[in-house]
Amino acid sequence: MRAYVVVVVAPNKEVSVSQEAYSSIEDAQWFVGSRVPEPERLTPMKFRDSEGREYLIHDLLVNPPKKRQFWGVSQKYFDSGKVKVNIFSAEAETKPENGMTENKMCDEYVDYFETYEEAAAWAEQARKA
Repeated sequence: MRAYVVVVVAPNKEVSVSQEAYSSIEDAQWFVGSRVPEPERLTPMKFRDSEGREYLIHDLLVNPPKKRQFWGVSQKYFDSGKVKVNIFSAEAETKPENGMTENKMCDEYVDYFETYEEAAAWAEQARKA
């Protein structure tokens, strides 16, 4: 994903950056064109106004958050006394919330862990319940 920001360089070399990022170069160019006095386009990414201010559009590559692998343990406790335990993987940016669901057949608990070893130890303990 790309984003565009505008850097303004004043004649005294003081630098400021636009408070917003723009999703297209056209939006960034529109922002520059809306300034007073209206800047002249020198290149698609560089403008200068009659007072000597320069407007430079910078193209940024924004990396999306990385997904991590977590391990979940599903424990189903049936009214008959039977316990069913499964380990599964889950990809997410942050560790999912643990949860519990009640239904007619069983109560299901889901717990998430950072490593497979933690999940396996929890699953083994649940199987002995």
